[in-house]
Amino acid sequence: MMQHRNTDPRIGLILFCFFVAGGIVVGRVVYLQFVEGTRLTTLIEQGVQAVIDVQPRRGSIYNNRGQEIALSVLRDSIYARASEVKDPVATARLLAEILDEDDFPTYLRRLRSRKGFVWIKRQISPEESDRLDRFIGDERLAGVERISEYQRVYPHGQLLAHILGFTNIDSTGIEGLERRYDSCLAGKAEQHVVARDARGVKIFREEQIDSIEPTYGCDLVLTIDQEIQYQAEEALRRQVEATDAKGGVAIVADPNTGRILAMANQPAFDPNDFSHFPPESYRNRSITDNYEPGSTFKTILVAAAIEKGIVTPEDRFFCENGRYRFARRTIHDAHPHGELTVSDIIKFSSNIGVTKIAQRLGPEEFFEFIRAFGFGTPTGIDLGAEAQGLLRPQEKWAEIDLATHAFGQGISVTPLQLLMAYCAVANGGKLLRPFVVAEIRDHNGHILEAHYPKVVRRVISERTAQSITKMLEGVVDRRGTGRRAAIPGYRVAGKTGTAQKVEPGGRGYSPTARVASFVGFAPAQTPRLAALVVIDEPQGPQHSKYGGVVAAPVWREIMEMSLRHLGILPTRQEEEAPAKKEPESPQFSGL
Repeated sequence: MMQHRNTDPRIGLILFCFFVAGGIVVGRVVYLQFVEGTRLTTLIEQGVQAVIDVQPRRGSIYNNRGQEIALSVLRDSIYARASEVKDPVATARLLAEILDEDDFPTYLRRLRSRKGFVWIKRQISPEESDRLDRFIGDERLAGVERISEYQRVYPHGQLLAHILGFTNIDSTGIEGLERRYDSCLAGKAEQHVVARDARGVKIFREEQIDSIEPTYGCDLVLTIDQEIQYQAEEALRRQVEATDAKGGVAIVADPNTGRILAMANQPAFDPNDFSHFPPESYRNRSITDNYEPGSTFKTILVAAAIEKGIVTPEDRFFCENGRYRFARRTIHDAHPHGELTVSDIIKFSSNIGVTKIAQRLGPEEFFEFIRAFGFGTPTGIDLGAEAQGLLRPQEKWAEIDLATHAFGQGISVTPLQLLMAYCAVANGGKLLRPFVVAEIRDHNGHILEAHYPKVVRRVISERTAQSITKMLEGVVDRRGTGRRAAIPGYRVAGKTGTAQKVEPGGRGYSPTARVASFVGFAPAQTPRLAALVVIDEPQGPQHSKYGGVVAAPVWREIMEMSLRHLGILPTRQEEEAPAKKEPESPQFSGL
């Protein structure tokens, strides 16, 4: 007879527990592997790895002859691992001897920082780097290291400063082209994964970083002619200083393409050391400042009237012997005139004459042409921060505005807007978009983008443009207000302007403050260059503040040099008569 053994129930319980525990372990493994695997892998990598950005070399900027005018160079930057500095006082004293700024308190404060990483000084000079080399191995520099990074350099100092702008210490564009094309110039940093030790300190060798290939920044090739730019800046600077003026602008352009060849501003600054100049000096007044154009705006009115068939150059107007009542105000001329032709109204800059032409044209037609010539809207130049001028809607004009706008008061323009309007006259009637960047290239020199002349619209016919050009030539002859702009051997067309400045707060016009200007082009028969000079608030006797006196000579100096520089030879041989005394500026009582 068989005997049955009783199984110990504890054994079954143990086996059951093993099976349950095994199931839990297997389940957890499956969960961690397939459900949480990606997240945990990321956490592990974050714990032992770090990502650093390797900045590329910022693209260079070239003038129209291919010479670098803004570039990036490698400079040493000094940092410290403060926790590894054994004697902060001794280290700070040595750094004060090595570096140009003897700033012992600042260095000591940084070395005593609780941070693991502190900058001592970035982008030190080559001379400072040489002095640092002499102390390699000195125990006082334990914990002090250096790395190389790019510093933006402008080799010509103040030259072209308002066009180029500048970057901050991290090579981010702040002003000018540097800001406008920042993303293009900067390129794209390359991210690189490096190991970290248990304390979180990044571990990498310099050869790791050198081997990384970031996306380099693009290069810009400008339309700027550096010789013309230099001459424009120098001529403008001398006149602003000589007249103790508040500031000034000089622009030179190709009227047939819209290419800007020079754009000078005063006051100036050095982009290599911009922090030592007042921020208002950074402003590119050529595109940011609005001013009342004065008599230079008379050309716009007459062009509109001729284009619409309202007047001809030979039509005559009675100029009231210097005093004319209009819209309950009195308009004055500098000298009393009887009858003048339209051509002579421009030549002698008669305010009464243009007022009567404006009455014939009417406010609606006048406003239409003001807009067509580009006023009241930005020119679209590739610089950024461009003002649009001040042009009130025509329906909001008062009756007197028809007259004041005709001689350039009550309306504000930028210097570039006015120059481009005169370029339209010079090229036969087409308003062009101005530009300063001719090409964008990659770091190997391949063209990525090329900029070409762009016609915004036709404003006037070629016939009208020719008629206006002939009138503007009369302004520069021996009896005209612009005779000081005449260049021997060349036919010159241009117009003077002298505008009263509005008092601060808009409380009427200043009795003394003026903006003097001259704008024109040459050679008049086949224009190759157009230029504008504006002098803001020249000081001295009233007769010395007018456009024909203070701005026209600067224009002549810049234009004469530019014509010869470009090989545009004289077409006639004649001596100009000595300049006569400039007539006094008109006064506008009650305006």
